[in-house]
Formats: sequence, C-alpha cells, structure tokens
Amino acid sequence: MKKFKWVDYDPKLHAELDTWHSKNPNIARFAGEELPSQLSKKNPWFGFGVINSKLKVAYVGENAVAYMLTCFFDSMLSGESKCLHLSHGATNPDFQGFGYGTRVLMDIIENAEEIIKRSVKFISLEVLEDNHAINKIAERLSFVKTGQSELGGERSNNYTISLDPSIRVETDAERHEETMKTIREIEGMIDRKEFKELASDAEF
Repeated sequence: MKKFKWVDYDPKLHAELDTWHSKNPNIARFAGEELPSQLSKKNPWFGFGVINSKLKVAYVGENAVAYMLTCFFDSMLSGESKCLHLSHGATNPDFQGFGYGTRVLMDIIENAEEIIKRSVKFISLEVLEDNHAINKIAERLSFVKTGQSELGGERSNNYTISLDPSIRVETDAERHEETMKTIREIEGMIDRKEFKELASDAEF
C-alpha cells in the first residue's frame, strides 16, 4: 500500500477541513498547543503525560483526503507508555466510499513513528459509538476494545493496539480487577509482620 503524505494542519491551507466533520465543524480549535490544557480540563484521564498534540492531514498526490487528531503520551493512567492516541478523524467527502478510512488507519499503524517523529509502543483510538463504519474498521484491524468513555454527552468506544505482538492489550475491566486484587492483597497484609516492616521503611 502506498504511504500517505502527512503534514501538520495549517489554517491558511486547510480551511475546508472544518466542513468535513459533521459533529465537529470547528476542528481548527483543536490544532496546535492548546489541546493539552483543553483535554486536562475536560477529561483528566487524557490529561496525564501528554507531550504534544497535532492535527495531521493526509495527502494523496495534491489532494487532502483525511485528517486525524494525534496526541502522544509518554505515559497514561490506563497503563500504556509511549502511546499515540487518535481521535476526531474525518475523510474528505469527495473521497468517501473508497476505503480511505481503513487505509488511513493502516498507514498510521505501519508508519506511526515516522509520522509523529517519536517512538511509539501503542496506538489508541477513540470512536463515537454511533460511527458503525469506523468501529468495524477498528475491529477488523485488530484493535482491542478496551472500554467506553463519555464526553460532552457523546459516548465513544475506546480501542488500543500494541505495535509489539508480544505485549497484550488489557481491557478497562481487566485493569480494574488487577487494581482491586492489589487492594485486597494490601488489606490482607495490614495485620501481618511484612506489612509493618514495609511501612517502617516508607516515607510519606
């Protein structure tokens, strides 16, 4: 598959992009360095460890065919490190129906580090629950559905894929169970000698 040419969003060159997303007609306000503070205020789960955010535009020849909001996280509360998070994507209406949604995601999976110039271990994807086409594409490309989130009254499905086949992606439910297991283990240590010895060495 031929790679896309990816460029950073430029409001002077890409004004037409604001018309591509029916539920997000003002995509320009998400571009640039304003995004991390917006995310941390609106959704603290995504406001942790963010290094940078860019609205990336994909080209085929001279035509802009799609865009994707990319956020790179050095670490996330969900456990992934060096994670590229994708959201607020859209395809040029003139190129819809030709498989560009699938091709764009495949290109990002295959060339993530080249596109954002950083080392990437995981790619996470946020898709509106009612966007059945992109949800099917995510599942077809082996993204693991880890859970759901809600922001601004809209529910989204959250997906993650590991770029290292040896690393398994955990769901939110599995992470919750691991957390509860740790809590139960700590509670069971409270009256035991090893807990008292551990506590004596701790600094708070």
